Amino acid sequence: MKKIYQLFNLTIIVSVLFLVGITSPVLAQTATPTSSDTTSAIKGIRDVVKEKVKEQLDVLKTDSKRGYTGKIIEISDSLIKIETNEGTIDIIIDEDTDIIGLNRSPIKAEDLKTNQYIISMGYSESENTLKGKRIVVIEKPSRFEKEVAVGKITDISKDNKLFTLKNEGKAKVSSLSIAKNISITQKTEKGEMEKLEISDLQKGDIVIAVGTPDKTDSKILNVYMIHLLSKSLGLPTPKTSASPASN
Repeated sequence: MKKIYQLFNLTIIVSVLFLVGITSPVLAQTATPTSSDTTSAIKGIRDVVKEKVKEQLDVLKTDSKRGYTGKIIEISDSLIKIETNEGTIDIIIDEDTDIIGLNRSPIKAEDLKTNQYIISMGYSESENTLKGKRIVVIEKPSRFEKEVAVGKITDISKDNKLFTLKNEGKAKVSSLSIAKNISITQKTEKGEMEKLEISDLQKGDIVIAVGTPDKTDSKILNVYMIHLLSKSLGLPTPKTSASPASN
């Protein structure tokens, strides 16, 4: 919306400049004895309008600045394709594109290789195209490994910091380490999302847990979000009545 407003402003300014350019010869032809003053004033207006056009173009150019991090999947003389979290991005390069290697020294485009990771900065030409101004080769970034566990809560530690989750269908048991700032939700009968406390969960509840594998123990999932799918009925375990003693 902001860019549309800026383009609208630019259109108005260019229109004013065009009109001033058309009317100035007419004013010069029908000028009074003070025509030199009128011509000078018109020139001043045109200079101001030109400056405003330049300012608007600079603003639009600033707004189109973008940056991407991704893996090189294709290289040509004038184009680099990278794979990012947002999809495939085409980076247009030329002799004005600065390329920095891993050792932080300038390199040439032909020194780049597929499967290298880069940070590319420049101006957005379109949704998936970037006019590259600066490219920096980086080490392969560590990925944020997100894991989802679905199942029934079978055990809860006394301090509510460790849950055991069992997925009957996959015969999988997960240990959930609960983060301090964990988000717990459930959907109400009206279809609205409702926040819960960790104390609201109990054995038998079926939940979806989202987290990251623990660095020291891959069997533990460090959970930062839980969504309650269905609540345990909380019915007491039925007791077996004693058989009457036979005489």
